[in-house]
Amino acid sequence: MKIYCLQHDPHVTAGTIPDWANSRNVNFTTIELYNENFFHPEPNEDAALIILGGSMNIYETEKYPFLNDSRKIIKDFIDSGKKVLGICLGAQLISDLMGAKVVKNDHKEIGWWETQIRNTDAFADYPPLPFLFHWHEDVFELPASALLYASTGISSHQAYTLRENLLAVQFHPEVNEELIETFLKNDSKSKKPSCGEGPYSQSADEIRTLTKEYLSDNKTYFFALLDNFFGTIEGGPYRNRLI
Repeated sequence: MKIYCLQHDPHVTAGTIPDWANSRNVNFTTIELYNENFFHPEPNEDAALIILGGSMNIYETEKYPFLNDSRKIIKDFIDSGKKVLGICLGAQLISDLMGAKVVKNDHKEIGWWETQIRNTDAFADYPPLPFLFHWHEDVFELPASALLYASTGISSHQAYTLRENLLAVQFHPEVNEELIETFLKNDSKSKKPSCGEGPYSQSADEIRTLTKEYLSDNKTYFFALLDNFFGTIEGGPYRNRLI
């Protein structure tokens, strides 16, 4: 299996995904869309796609013209029936392409928040109410025929599947400690910091404390999610396939 990973922001990396890919013998390639002359992946046999988040919004195409390239690549993979996983901004791009609205939420959702999970199918290894990491302002509506898998108190649409090959996740299951620290440091340097601003935005200190409590379990759940969705197994890549 070969997985292409679309990265929109130099500060929003793939987190733990390369660790998962290495442990499953999955060929993993990151494509830095913000760099000129980036490689355009093709949905060839055994190819799949992961779309990461970013500090931009999906409608900021004038400021970030590579968002149009991202849309084209995603559409090519969707139309080819390949497995496509979108995280945060990536999930919003999938939703937009599938005809669902992406809108600004009433409040930013930042930090470790209890998330209601339908723990079946790709999410079978998640507990019903895990604490998962969130960092977003916009939210997606559900495309037609999508099956909802996760919700929080402020964002009822947190994850869905569609067509058996699409998975959109609003929260950030890919985070490791380094990625969370990058989020926090960049936020502290911004003109309008988000941490601690609003009823659903935890402070930096609170996030660091909760990270120590929830990060390890989060990684375990996420690796199981990736295995369930992509059909891989540790040492794999494939499960339930005759060789």
